[in-house]
Amino acid sequence: MGIPVGELSNRMTALEETYWLAKCAETPLPTQRLEMHLAQIALLIHDVNVTKAQDRGKLTDFLLFFKKRQTPQENVDQEILNVFSKLKKDK
Repeated sequence: MGIPVGELSNRMTALEETYWLAKCAETPLPTQRLEMHLAQIALLIHDVNVTKAQDRGKLTDFLLFFKKRQTPQENVDQEILNVFSKLKKDK
C-alpha cells in the first residue's frame, strides 16, 4: 500500500515533487519516433569501438526508413540517348 498523494506532497519539497512527477512520466523508450531513438542507440554502440574518424557512422546509416535525396541529372535526355545508342551498337 502506498502513501496518499496529499501526505506525500506534505513530506516533499516542491523541487522533490517536480522530480518525482517527471520520473513517473518518464518511459524507457519514447512512443513517437521510436526508430530515431533506436538508430541513435545503434550509432552510439557502433561508434564505441571505432577509432578512426572516417569509420564513424552517421545517424542515417541506422535509420530503417531513410530515403536519400537524389540530385536530378541535368542532361537526362542525353543519358537516355547514350543508353539507347549503346544498345543499338551492341546489336
